[in-house]
Amino acid sequence: MPPEGGPAPHVHNDHDEAFYVISGELEFRNGDETVTAGPGGFFFVPHGTRHAFRNRGYHAAKMIFFFTPGGIEELLLADATPAEPGSAPPVRQLSIAEPATELMERYATEILPDPAP
Repeated sequence: MPPEGGPAPHVHNDHDEAFYVISGELEFRNGDETVTAGPGGFFFVPHGTRHAFRNRGYHAAKMIFFFTPGGIEELLLADATPAEPGSAPPVRQLSIAEPATELMERYATEILPDPAP
């Protein structure tokens, strides 16, 4: 995840999501709670919970994230750039809003932006 990268606040109504931080530091929002996790940190988001994450550091962060039940990764792959052997992946913002509306509906995922002040 590049510096300042991360998705808009959103909810997965049918899937739990979990994150394991490999390197760097990520700020997680789970409902109204905000926590920061570094290498070895684990963060769980139950389905139906508004959440987001952001890399607030100066360097890219690496993480593994999990969904249960599986299958929702199709939503992320819909906008992915195929990997090329020997090349670093492009640096871009993760945008869960870009995939097709049909996939968002199929996987019961909604963007829930912050309320206006």
